[in-house]
Amino acid sequence: NIETDQLIILTPADSNSVMMIAIKQNWIDSFKIGNHLFVNIFNYDSAKTLEGYYELAYSGKKSFFIKHNKRFNDAYNDFSPNGYYSVVKPSFFIFDGIKFMSVKNKKGFLQLYSGNKAAVKKYIRRNKIKFLKASTIQLKKLMQFCDGTSK
Repeated sequence: NIETDQLIILTPADSNSVMMIAIKQNWIDSFKIGNHLFVNIFNYDSAKTLEGYYELAYSGKKSFFIKHNKRFNDAYNDFSPNGYYSVVKPSFFIFDGIKFMSVKNKKGFLQLYSGNKAAVKKYIRRNKIKFLKASTIQLKKLMQFCDGTSK
């Protein structure tokens, strides 16, 4: 459940229904949905400033995490008589083994690689990466490139 940041397992209760089981966050280190690996950030963040499950998009010299966020909007009207959920919005973080750095946009990403800014910028342009809309695969390849160019 992205809104509550809770891992919920659906299991058959009988032939006509399923049971939802909410798992305590400290019980699960990681889980996969398709090709996406989600990790309990508590195991990475020694300062304990972050919490919940984050998608680990890349692990190398630096790691790239994506926090998927969604919230319930309780605006009740003719179009949404029961309220509605917002679209899923990602937040990006780079972990250098010591601290987490929030990356709000391409400019912020390029600042983290200021020593190789021209090469990274060229790679982003050549591969037509729209940073805020990039797929996990695009971000992984970008991080692999940055790992290869960083000292």
